[in-house]
Amino acid sequence: MKYQDKEYIISKYEKRLNIYGVSADSVCWENRELQKLRFSILYEIGITDNMSILDVGCGFGDFFSFIREKGDKIIYTGIDISKQILAQAKLLHPHLSFNEIDILHEDIDKQFDYVVCSGALNHIAPNNIHLVKRFVDRTLLYARYGVAFNLSSIYNGHYYYDDVYYYNPADVFTECIKLCKNVIIRHDYNIADFTVYCYK
Repeated sequence: MKYQDKEYIISKYEKRLNIYGVSADSVCWENRELQKLRFSILYEIGITDNMSILDVGCGFGDFFSFIREKGDKIIYTGIDISKQILAQAKLLHPHLSFNEIDILHEDIDKQFDYVVCSGALNHIAPNNIHLVKRFVDRTLLYARYGVAFNLSSIYNGHYYYDDVYYYNPADVFTECIKLCKNVIIRHDYNIADFTVYCYK
């Protein structure tokens, strides 16, 4: 498996944007239905009306759109590392806050009730477990209550891609429980991946 650095990741998504436009395909989701399923599981960490949410790897702000369709209201901030993706997000949601920030290396000057991340940790890193540890450690700094994120699973039963890292849920739990008070692994909704709730 070839290591994918930040520049590779940005280039990958911006090329897909140029091909597919503003769509689930551009951000590497199979379709809107599965994207919404994953969003619904992230939401179930404990998000309620009028909470503040930081969406890491926000793409086009689709998580906000999902919550708005539910009829809920949140105070939303999205961050991403792609200028082109963020430009589209700002066109779609000009009233929201979107910022070019690499959460692993850059600080944010505020806190949020919850931090969520959908699909942004599935690229191939030099050490993916260290990537998850770094992500949880960093995002807990900005979360009042917890962090929710999803990962591709080694128990995926139907397809594998060469440019995706597949995590062992047990390994992820072992590392996350060292960093936060309570951890829940959700592997009950879609065989292709699982969701992690880390509570402070």
